[in-house]
Amino acid sequence: MTKAFSRTLFGFKPEEVINQMGIMDVEYQEKVSALQSEIEMVKSEIKEYEEQAKQLQEKLNEYKEREHVISSVMIIAQKNAQKVEDEAREKAREMIDKADAEVDKKLRELESLRIKIGAFKEEFLRALESYKISVEAIKEPDVGTRETNFTPTLVVSERQRA
Repeated sequence: MTKAFSRTLFGFKPEEVINQMGIMDVEYQEKVSALQSEIEMVKSEIKEYEEQAKQLQEKLNEYKEREHVISSVMIIAQKNAQKVEDEAREKAREMIDKADAEVDKKLRELESLRIKIGAFKEEFLRALESYKISVEAIKEPDVGTRETNFTPTLVVSERQRA
């Protein structure tokens, strides 16, 4: 901005210079005022942004803390799940071992019963054989004689004696 001043004997006309200085002072004051208001507005915005940044940082810290807590809980849950699984596997292993032992015991009992049944059958067949021999050895009474006394006798075979 350039202004041409009128000349006088000793320089420029003082009224014009003073008038121009007043105008420039007013313009300068308006600019300073506008800039100060802009500075205040920017300071206010900066304060708001700093407050928002502070709130966001607090939220971020809160989320990080939650993340830490959640990860800790997940690790604990995973360890507990592994422990429960290991205990369940151990209990299942014990149950299987116990069932296997019980099956082995029952199989031994079954084999023992089979042996006893076999021995009983042999003894029973020997007894039947001996009764059969005894029955065959019974003499039939003569019909013509009056012998009515019947004395059963047990005939023991030689196998039974041995």
